[in-house]
Amino acid sequence: MRISRHLPDLVSLGRSPRVTIGLCAAGLAVPLSIAGVVFAEFHSRSTDAVAVIRHDLDPASDAAEHLATAVKAQSAAHRGYLLTGDPAYLRELDAGTAELAETLSELNRHTASTPDLHLDLVHLENELTGWLAKVRPPALAPAGPPAGTPQPMSPEAGTPPLATPLARTPGAANPYPSSPPTAGPPVSPPAAGPRPVSPQDVRATDTGRLGADTRRLAEKIAAERDQVRAEASFHQDAMLGLVTSLAIVLLTLVGLLVVLASRCVAAPIAMLERRVEAASRGDLACPARLASGWLGGLSAEVDRVRVRMQELRWAARRDREALTQNGEAVLGLSDFLVSHTGPGRGVDAAGYLVAAEGLMAGDFWDILPRPDGTTALLQGDVSGHGVHAGLVAARAKIRASTALSMGHGPQAAVEAAWDALADEDERFVTLAIAVLDPADGILTWVNAGHEPPLVRRADGRIESLDATGPLVSSMITPAERPWDTARTRLAPDDLLVLVTDGLTEARAAGGEEFGPDRVRQTLHELRDPGAQDAVRALYLAADRHGIDWQRDDITVLAARLAPAAPSER
Repeated sequence: MRISRHLPDLVSLGRSPRVTIGLCAAGLAVPLSIAGVVFAEFHSRSTDAVAVIRHDLDPASDAAEHLATAVKAQSAAHRGYLLTGDPAYLRELDAGTAELAETLSELNRHTASTPDLHLDLVHLENELTGWLAKVRPPALAPAGPPAGTPQPMSPEAGTPPLATPLARTPGAANPYPSSPPTAGPPVSPPAAGPRPVSPQDVRATDTGRLGADTRRLAEKIAAERDQVRAEASFHQDAMLGLVTSLAIVLLTLVGLLVVLASRCVAAPIAMLERRVEAASRGDLACPARLASGWLGGLSAEVDRVRVRMQELRWAARRDREALTQNGEAVLGLSDFLVSHTGPGRGVDAAGYLVAAEGLMAGDFWDILPRPDGTTALLQGDVSGHGVHAGLVAARAKIRASTALSMGHGPQAAVEAAWDALADEDERFVTLAIAVLDPADGILTWVNAGHEPPLVRRADGRIESLDATGPLVSSMITPAERPWDTARTRLAPDDLLVLVTDGLTEARAAGGEEFGPDRVRQTLHELRDPGAQDAVRALYLAADRHGIDWQRDDITVLAARLAPAAPSER
């Protein structure tokens, strides 16, 4: 794939994604604000409509039906009294009149917020009051209107009466046994049997028009309730539609943002990642700069790193050619200072050495599988660095490694290294030798003046293996044999780490020492305390500290018992 084919798209899309994202956010905020206002209005209207139906129109509809039933009952009671003269019908008329008044009062309360319904109710109430006056003429009326008798209403004034209550004619006898007079001689009850009914009386009991008006009011209340319910349903449907539309818009905008992020961010970064990966493999021919927009700075830095890597590659090739032509012995000797064998069965070990000058170092390390199934770790540090120190390190290593390979213990290996320094008056060696036995989990070590090795326990605790004798120097005679051997237990999850003082005494540009505490902290923070991970973590921590790598040689060696090793043996 040619990068030039994608450059126009990247430049046009990646020039200012922040502006694009800002515009998208603004475009999203405006419709969301409008939608919020509309939704709030729809919700308010729907809530009000539901409240009107629940608190006014439903009770008003029930009261109107009850009023129509009450009017029919009143008409039947009056007709029964006219036909039979039974006083029980008069008591029923009195009770029905109070019930009518209570029903009308309830209707007034529930239709007050609806002017049209309230106006119709006022006309119906006036009509009902007039009808009651007809069916209760003065000859039949008691001393006063029964309690609760509805009074005429004025459409303009609301509930005040339009006329005085119906009054009994002065001196007229009270025909209702249920309403006895309060003074005067007793009145005899009407004679038993039906009383004569005149056509005028029968017409007075005709409630067809009143019943029709009552039913018409009930129908208007029901229609008003249906209309308000329809409005509430419309508002609810509108809110649902608004929410659905907003969800679709939001999903669309999210999709657009995903596409925009993919093309403006993910695609350029993926291309940069491929270029960096190619550069790490040694393919430094293709430029890494892909865009001039907001990713331009990042791509430019990657391109500068690529160019620097190219320069370092050329320099390394020249240096290797020089070594090949003039320094094959130096190259071979530096290669001898590190280990080329793996650990024995049941042990995981790794190490790394960084020379301060060129290829020759004064540090050396080795990993040796032994005939008895154990694994020996060897790390040494010759005073000074450079070619001379490297030669002394090579002699010390070969002596100590040979002794360990032949099955001798750590103390004998230290004495063998002493033989290599017998004629060295100005050089000395610090040496740490550890033998790991995966069969019983025992660690045997000798520390000859070396930086104390560290054991990271499974629970994160750090223990140090202090010196068991002085450094190796020609000033010490073999007869003294001052190096002792020590032992400790090493669990499968424990980690042994050996470092030279080139790491602990390394300093940053400001003079701050890396120090043993940072070594301990780095090991304590390991998530998976593997040998290779520990070596890599210590070198990365030193690099982050900004140490001067040319100040001294730095060597790190780590090992642990493989968890399955004891059971396998």
